[in-house]
Amino acid sequence: MPAYVLLALLTLSLLGYLLFLVQTLMRRPLPYDADAVPPRWHALHAFGVLLLFLVFAVDAQAGSQFVAAVFDRPTNGQFALAVQIVLMYVANGFTLFVIFSIAARSGAPRLMLGLSGPGAARSVYQGLVMFILFVPLEIAFPVVVDRLYEVFLHKTPPPQDALAAFLTADWPLVVLMTLAAVVVAPIFEELIFRGFIQRGFERTLGKPIAVAATAVIFASVHTGSAIGVKVLPLAIVLSVAYARSRNIVANMVFHSLFNASSLAVVLVARHAGLDFGVGYP
Repeated sequence: MPAYVLLALLTLSLLGYLLFLVQTLMRRPLPYDADAVPPRWHALHAFGVLLLFLVFAVDAQAGSQFVAAVFDRPTNGQFALAVQIVLMYVANGFTLFVIFSIAARSGAPRLMLGLSGPGAARSVYQGLVMFILFVPLEIAFPVVVDRLYEVFLHKTPPPQDALAAFLTADWPLVVLMTLAAVVVAPIFEELIFRGFIQRGFERTLGKPIAVAATAVIFASVHTGSAIGVKVLPLAIVLSVAYARSRNIVANMVFHSLFNASSLAVVLVARHAGLDFGVGYP
């Protein structure tokens, strides 16, 4: 069987599996009180928070280069990247403050943002189940995207900047990046994108458009066209899951496990001396 036919069949199979996951999540009964009180924010608030998130991302990069220059360190080195990570999440602490301030107008910010779930144990279980179901897509979908990139654009897709940095980083930076990816990013990104932006879109545009728009935006903020496409299935599942469960903690668990497993694969490959096309000492 020709390689192109196999690639097409694999692509269709993965898209079919993604559709199966979405349909499975959509059959989950919505908690009876999850939407009892509509959010006090709408799409304009959501766009404002998204803009704030993006501005802080740009500022963190510029600030890290400034700090690196002050300390006479390379502006594209590990020191600058560490400063950028810290500045990014410190600055977005203000974004979370804005989100909670707006949600507090309802008198129940934890309920509005999905933090009033069924309990920690149940939330962890739901996040774990979602992650296990998603593993086939996590493994196979990036491989298919890379192959399609090569077939249609006739070049190798560029590696993700964060992956390249993680492969070449000294251990202090590895620890910082792991903490950011596994603990901090899932909390910040789920509250910002699903808890606030998606719900703001829902109030103005309705659930289907809100889920699609949030998933596309979330994938787009991950730099690079190929990388954004690879993240899209994750973004879709996270958005659909939150639309049905209103449990942001389960989303955080799923998001954290996804990032942790991805980094674990990279660490194992690094320890084994494998190369992802970026090289490391």
